[in-house]
Amino acid sequence: MENRNNSQVIQGRSWKIHRIFSLRLEIRPLEIQKLPSWASLGYGMAPNTSLSPGQLAKAVAVVALGGALGTLLRDLLVRSNWLVPSTMARGTASYSFPSTVSWTSHIPWMLLVINFLGVLVATACLVGPLRHHDPNDLARLVVVTGFFGGFTSYSGLFVDIATVWHLSVAGGLGVLVGAVLSGVLAGWLGLKVRLR
Repeated sequence: MENRNNSQVIQGRSWKIHRIFSLRLEIRPLEIQKLPSWASLGYGMAPNTSLSPGQLAKAVAVVALGGALGTLLRDLLVRSNWLVPSTMARGTASYSFPSTVSWTSHIPWMLLVINFLGVLVATACLVGPLRHHDPNDLARLVVVTGFFGGFTSYSGLFVDIATVWHLSVAGGLGVLVGAVLSGVLAGWLGLKVRLR
């Protein structure tokens, strides 16, 4: 027997298997390379995943505050309806008669604009002033997760698109594709904009 460090029970084939296994253990650390950190790739700090109960309570409070403010602003803008001419506004006589209503009068223009602007500014904030903030940083939570999370409403947008869909399937599909593409465009433009 070549290796005297092994016990006498391990002999023959079992020793060879052990020997192959131990060789693999010696080689394996050389094969594994350390992956670069998020910070070294330019994505800011690595996330802090462990929050104390007090930190968690603060995080929830600032997200709720930011979300309430963002939702309030969105609701005020949607109710103002300044993008839609008064002849197309909901609640008019033409809205009561589905046979005479065009699907284009139900396109949620204001919500499309709000979502575009929200994604644009949130992305610009994430690549600009909030770039190196920890994901659990209170400023990042109140601005991006809270305010812009409440300001934008893709769920509300898709409920409105369902109304368009019931009047015209092609129109609903067009608005749906346009809404998704406008969000992607807003994100791409937000990456190009530098807020300081």
